[in-house]
Amino acid sequence: MTALCATPYTLELPQMIAVMRCGDSPDHDVEHMSSFDFVVQRETDGLPVGRLLTNIGTSPKFVFVFSGEGTQYFDMGRELFRTCEPFRESILELDQAYESVVGISLVLSTGLFDNSANRPTDVLGDPWPIVITLPALTMFQLAVVDALAVAGVRPDVVVGHSAGEIAVLCASGAAGKLVALKLAIAQGQALTRLEDAEGAMAAMSCTSDQARSIIAEVCAELGEGVLEIACYNAPQALTLSGQEAHVELAVTTATAAGIPARRLNTRIPVHTSMMELCRAEFMQRLSNVFPIPAEGECVPKVPVYSSVTGGLFNGSFDPEYFWGGTVQPVLFQDAVEEMLLRHETATFVEIGPQPVLASHLHAMTEGNENITVTYPLPRIRNTQMDPHTAEPSAV
Repeated sequence: MTALCATPYTLELPQMIAVMRCGDSPDHDVEHMSSFDFVVQRETDGLPVGRLLTNIGTSPKFVFVFSGEGTQYFDMGRELFRTCEPFRESILELDQAYESVVGISLVLSTGLFDNSANRPTDVLGDPWPIVITLPALTMFQLAVVDALAVAGVRPDVVVGHSAGEIAVLCASGAAGKLVALKLAIAQGQALTRLEDAEGAMAAMSCTSDQARSIIAEVCAELGEGVLEIACYNAPQALTLSGQEAHVELAVTTATAAGIPARRLNTRIPVHTSMMELCRAEFMQRLSNVFPIPAEGECVPKVPVYSSVTGGLFNGSFDPEYFWGGTVQPVLFQDAVEEMLLRHETATFVEIGPQPVLASHLHAMTEGNENITVTYPLPRIRNTQMDPHTAEPSAV
């Protein structure tokens, strides 16, 4: 056996896949790359190209963290589609499945992912229709998972945030990726009804007590209305959701008090009681996805720390679970903190078009030298950004 190529690299996904495929060192400045330290077993060593070996004594758990709505942008995955064969093959497979359900290709009808010269310009509007957002985001995340698998990177633990729970269904081994895509399509179709409900969401850098005080102040001025804490992201990071007028005043009130706050780019007030408007349709559409006779119960094979329950999930995925993940608050902080109690050494890998949860993960693991937070996809500077955190705005 010849010697291992033992130089560690920290690579973004396209370079990482290229190295794992050819076994050669990329001509890039590694200080400006992100992701994983690894050594490559060359094909001449008699082992398959694509085997990943960590360069530390005890391999940390890979924790795949799937972000939700808000990280999407029109050119997401376009370069990967052009340069990364596993990603492209996965997108095309999923697009065929999408067309079999919806009757039209997502790639051809929207111009997403495709890198051809005759692709359409951005026709999706701002914000995108939810019926496009959820399937597109799920396709992207599942294709990244497939590409990472080729490079030998697979999850030991998975966590989802809001709409990211859809990809968790597949990444946890509970169901196949085509089932996850059908789930995304069904949820998007059901949530379309809320696009005209005059809802809104806003991100705030404050404690839950501060958020409740803001809610009370807003309701005292405008009268009772829907304004609720939608996401518990980190000790000083929350999302509010509800009626548009209430959310707007909440942002104004928080800003006046010196609390960083910004409205998010969505019209759908997820994780609030307003979602009851679509409950019947939601459950009806998801009943066509679950149960899955060929696969039986959708029980995770990889541990799931659920932002729906706020801890280790020991059940089976079903319509009630995903309804809970739509109407209830996102308990992301609780889920991550419980995971950290059980896994002292871990590498968090954020799976999304661009990093938005990384800052929350850093906040919850600050000072812990056994925890690494990384993301295979670079930050995009031309999307809606939160000026206080330098993170893309997201649910």
